[in-house]
Amino acid sequence: MTSIGAFISGCSGPVLSSAERDFFTRTNPWGLILFKRNCETPEQLKTLTSAFREAVGRKNAPVSC
Repeated sequence: MTSIGAFISGCSGPVLSSAERDFFTRTNPWGLILFKRNCETPEQLKTLTSAFREAVGRKNAPVSC
């Protein structure tokens, strides 16, 4: 894991791409910020949040919008 200091990241769409997942695993951002482009349905948001938290290895990693 690479440490670049604490930061909050976003993602490009409603699901994590493999590149985004790899980036989050390598850099371990403190949290994820969501925008309209990331939000479709409650179930999709739950899946996206879970995927981010799995990538960073913290089940309580902050997700905000």
